[in-house]
Parts: sequence; structure tokens; C-alpha cells
Amino acid sequence: MRLQCRALPGAALPAHKDYLGSLMGLELKREALGDIVLPEDQPGTAYVFALEPAAQLICRELFQAGHTELTTELLEPDEIPSFPQARRELRSATVSSLRLDAVLAAMLRCSRGQACELIAAGRVEINHLPAEKPHAPVYEGDVFTVRGKGRFGLTALPGKSKKDRSIIEFFQY
Repeated sequence: MRLQCRALPGAALPAHKDYLGSLMGLELKREALGDIVLPEDQPGTAYVFALEPAAQLICRELFQAGHTELTTELLEPDEIPSFPQARRELRSATVSSLRLDAVLAAMLRCSRGQACELIAAGRVEINHLPAEKPHAPVYEGDVFTVRGKGRFGLTALPGKSKKDRSIIEFFQY
């Protein structure tokens, strides 16, 4: 669906967090929502991808995001514009082993002990499944979700460093 702001000229437009907060205020489950896209070339417009029942509820009940009034319009799939691929900064790091705690520590720039604490607290998922052990192996293509920290994709394992450490390449969503 397309959400269109009705803001006064010069007023601040809602950000991604404002749209998400308003949608969560409708007591929708996060699983019913997909991406929220704010095209740079269309200020004041947001596209929300949602399951059909959630989309109909949003069209009936959502009237503002942040302090800005909205109009909602349910779109057919062929009416949705194409969006450019998001630019993601590819980063690399070296890790002592391809264990979850070591890779997570490199991605989050924290210690392995802190990574273990996140895993033990149940805040880490690998490929959308809960991670229970810090010594779990990781593989190229895995997606790591750390509640409160973000989501990361392990894109490549290009080899070993001169000190025999594994090199990883990853990005943050």
C-alpha cells in the first residue's frame, strides 16, 4: 500500500520509525508486515508491504504517522513501483574460528564474552532460528539477527589471513 503525507510546507516528514511505530500502534503482529520503503525521489510517500488482512486494517485505521496526517491507498501488485537495490557497505574482519560467538563479536565489534551473553539471553537467531550455543558453526550465506543490534548477512569466506585466521565478509541490513 502507499501512504501519502498531508504535511504543511516546511513541516518535518515522518521517518521510518514513525511509520513503524504507528503501524505497531494498530496492534499488528510484526510478522504481518514486510518492508517499509521511503523512496528518496518521493518525499512524504511511504510504501508498506503487508499481508492482505493487515493491509486492509491499515487502510481502515491508520490516519497519521508521528504528528503528520496520512492518506492510505491499497495498491495492486502491478501498481507498485520498482525500487533501487539498497546500498550496503560490505565489511570484512578476521576471526579465530567460524564459531557463532567469534563471528558475532566481529560483526558487532564487541568481545566474544559479550557475544556469548547475547546468545545466552536468547537475543540471537541464525537464519531466523534461535541460536542456543556459542560454539555453533556458521556458514557462508547465513543471516544473523541480534535483537536490539540489527541483522547481518555473512556473504563470503574468502580464505585465511597470514596468521591463519579466517577472513569473513559481511554487511548489515
